[in-house]
Amino acid sequence: MTGLVFYVNDIPFEADTEPSVKNERIYLSISNIAKALGMEEGKDIF
Repeated sequence: MTGLVFYVNDIPFEADTEPSVKNERIYLSISNIAKALGMEEGKDIF
């Protein structure tokens, strides 16, 4: 784990990849965001 914690509706989630910064934008893994929104790996996330 990366130690990076992000929050969705005041609930903490730990990311499994580091975000990257490119052209002054921050990119997060869509799978981390999807899991935080309640989607399941293998069912909703392929």
